[in-house]
Amino acid sequence: MVVNCKYIIFWYYIMNLTKSNGLENNLVKTIDTFNLPIPRQEVPKPHFTALVVAPTGCGKTNLMSNFLGFYQDKQYEEKPIFDCMVLISPSSFPNKMGFKSENKFDKFKWDEIHSNFSDKTMNLIIKNQEARIKEYLDYEQDLKTYNQLMEDSKVENKIIIDYFKRFPNLSKPTCRFDRIPTCIICMDDICNANRQASLSEFISRSRHLNCSFITAVQALTQASSHLRQNCSVLILLKTNNSKTLETIYDEFTCNDFTKDQWQDICKLPEAKQDFIMLDQKEQDRNKKYRLGFDRFINIM
Repeated sequence: MVVNCKYIIFWYYIMNLTKSNGLENNLVKTIDTFNLPIPRQEVPKPHFTALVVAPTGCGKTNLMSNFLGFYQDKQYEEKPIFDCMVLISPSSFPNKMGFKSENKFDKFKWDEIHSNFSDKTMNLIIKNQEARIKEYLDYEQDLKTYNQLMEDSKVENKIIIDYFKRFPNLSKPTCRFDRIPTCIICMDDICNANRQASLSEFISRSRHLNCSFITAVQALTQASSHLRQNCSVLILLKTNNSKTLETIYDEFTCNDFTKDQWQDICKLPEAKQDFIMLDQKEQDRNKKYRLGFDRFINIM
């Protein structure tokens, strides 16, 4: 009988991971590993509001970049999930000396880049997304009228005249979007914005705007209560901050397991760049929690 060494190494890793973290109580039943890149159907579904919680120097920017890659990366055969990408980050602009540091976000094609957050910036982003949505809805209506003109010889003259004003050659309308445009807003290195009223207003409207949102904070308390209440994806990098862990348990996880079980799960990340991801919209509890992006934590 021939045994594949890869499987032996994999199971040895899993057994040692659970043992080294004191998880001998069958808390973690299995940890499923995807082949990278992770299938699109296994990433959190838009629309989402994502919050990354991590101390300084743990790679929040790199993590957010990797997260966005699942939706936009060209390694997937499918088209990108988001039609528009907006970045709010001071590090994406040169400093006073004209120097711009290398940024993990540079690999993406951003439709808008803003150096800082303000009510004016947020209003502009919302206005631009509303314009994109209107562009597509107008196209849908024009296409409906065009098809009516092509198929019905008894169309009212007013409809013909109105269409001819916009399309002098009676040409078929076109649009750069093939659906109601989706948008992702990524906010990095701007902690003070997370308590701004205009951001709370945007989050309340984000579903209707077809916008998803991701930001990062060093501590959960830096995020407003409104942001936390609307957070659907929480990414927690390795931390020993008992207050943060207790707050997350009270606000996000207490309905799924006991506090002792939550403390055991928080021991799973080993290196400082390891993290636990919680997908609040996932109905299957055994797919709701992950260690990293690619391993489900199946809870007994």
